[in-house]
Amino acid sequence: MLITAVEGFHVALPVKLGGEGRSDDAGWSIRDVTSFNHFLLRIETEDGLVGWGEAFAFKGGEALQAIVDTLLKPALLGADTSDIDAIIHRLQFENHLWGRYGLTLFAISAVDIALWDLAGKRAGKPLFEMLGGRRNDLVAYASLPRYGNGDVAAELACRAVSEGYQHIKLHEVEPDIIAQVRGAIGPDISLMVDTNCAWDEADAIAAARSMRDLDLMMIEEPVFPPEDFAALARVREAGGIPIAAGECACTSFEFEHMLQAGAVDFAQPSVSKVGGIGEFIKVSDLCRKYAVSLMPHSPYLGPGFLATAHLLNARHPDSLLECIYPDAIQARFYPDLEQCDGMLAPPQGPGLGLDPDAGRHRAIPGLTRGPNEFGSTTPPPVGLNSFDLRIPETPYFGIREPNKFGPTVRPPGP
Repeated sequence: MLITAVEGFHVALPVKLGGEGRSDDAGWSIRDVTSFNHFLLRIETEDGLVGWGEAFAFKGGEALQAIVDTLLKPALLGADTSDIDAIIHRLQFENHLWGRYGLTLFAISAVDIALWDLAGKRAGKPLFEMLGGRRNDLVAYASLPRYGNGDVAAELACRAVSEGYQHIKLHEVEPDIIAQVRGAIGPDISLMVDTNCAWDEADAIAAARSMRDLDLMMIEEPVFPPEDFAALARVREAGGIPIAAGECACTSFEFEHMLQAGAVDFAQPSVSKVGGIGEFIKVSDLCRKYAVSLMPHSPYLGPGFLATAHLLNARHPDSLLECIYPDAIQARFYPDLEQCDGMLAPPQGPGLGLDPDAGRHRAIPGLTRGPNEFGSTTPPPVGLNSFDLRIPETPYFGIREPNKFGPTVRPPGP
């Protein structure tokens, strides 16, 4: 079937991550994260079937929208969805001049996920079955933001344990805070730490050595830049704690370089960054080749989250599924999705199994594409329990609508 429509949706979803007013740190912290901004992609074929994808967005939603509209959509319209590999190869080849990493690959990831969703729907099979797997209950872990406050981090970690989670991931960078959480949750709960590239090599080795007695399952992304695989390998050797990395890596080629360097114990492909489902599968094969565990990055609220659950069912059922905590934001897109409380199984419907619930929200294509009453790049406020996105009836000059000056050109004048 041929593609007839491609639409991007930049969605800002408010979150409450606990400990408001008590955060002492920046980074992925509650002090500077009040909403999760994600980019969804909708692809429709000539028979009316619709597939959904997701690209990692954070603050890049507008850039992703531009990439889709100007670079990907012209190539996708009229393309035959029966050959996903051919479509993705063409998109990667035609856009390699902009770099093989970052937002371009994130956008292509969304396309790939949407095409797999379409393929599953057309075949009448869930994605995990399309990939040769069967439905299992996956073990999930609670992924907490950075609080920079030991009391808050310990309180939220203990709450997660009381709700059924046996695996906790912190985003703290202070060993004293991490030690406080370990003391609060006890020795029997698995504890991970993601630093988001907070240290250089020397500091990472020193920090790892200071935390050897905390029985950490892994330290994630301990050094900057994240592609310095030689430094990661040295931290892994000298620090004495297993190392995880890969959420910032795009394509299987970068992962092979990482694995050849002996940089990690856990490889972390992110389906909405790495290039999509097809590229994730290539990384999975590499992990088996190099005997490295796969632990995906999946703090997503939409199709990227579902795709990860299906991929783990089919390829790595013993791995752990990342769930944002304490705000179960996935439930706002998918009210029928089982709550992430330590266990989760993917939906059994065809494709990804569920579509974003249009009855509960109105996602506006190109939500932040121009000035509006809430500011030139600020999404309109959204109710915590709905997607009631308020757009002014009369747009201001400069809204990125087609006009005689071009599709993205501001009209002249003051």
